[in-house]
Amino acid sequence: LQFFPWWDFAWSRLLSGEIPLWNPLSGMGAPLIANYQTALFYPPYWVGFIAYLFGGTAWMAWAHTLLVMGHLMTAGIGMMRLLKRLRLNSLAQVIGGLCYGAGGYLVSRAGFLSINAAATWFPWVLLTVTRLSEEQKWDRTIPAGLAYGLLFLAGHAQSAWYVVLFSVCWMIWWSWVDAEEEGI
Repeated sequence: LQFFPWWDFAWSRLLSGEIPLWNPLSGMGAPLIANYQTALFYPPYWVGFIAYLFGGTAWMAWAHTLLVMGHLMTAGIGMMRLLKRLRLNSLAQVIGGLCYGAGGYLVSRAGFLSINAAATWFPWVLLTVTRLSEEQKWDRTIPAGLAYGLLFLAGHAQSAWYVVLFSVCWMIWWSWVDAEEEGI
């Protein structure tokens, strides 16, 4: 319930030629563009802005409904790709992707848009840091940076922190496993 009023106010301010720095409608006023959970700089949410241009708040809400479904599918595909990278069979990849993308945690938090968006990037971050730790090529930092960037822009600090913490441990683990396999 908090996201759509924020976005409605932000998009209306942008369309009137103002930068939405402040939200006077929240309590005694609060930062709007600096409010991390508004995620105004998160590229997928710009689809909501385009929908807002054509149909106002109602179209923006429909666009975000489609974005939630898109995020769930992206999360499932990311998990499938990660499991493929970990050399699991096709059945395990499909089951893992379905369990993550359509699992209880993400589906039950579909209304909490910033959690849903941030959790989408968890398997993608793990996939990119796995590639980075295994191949150790500088061009692998670009996909990792993109995955981390989308994670941070998604607007949920707690989820981002847990993903970063887990991914650092994950990368250390895979680097250690890789070093043992090479006999270092």
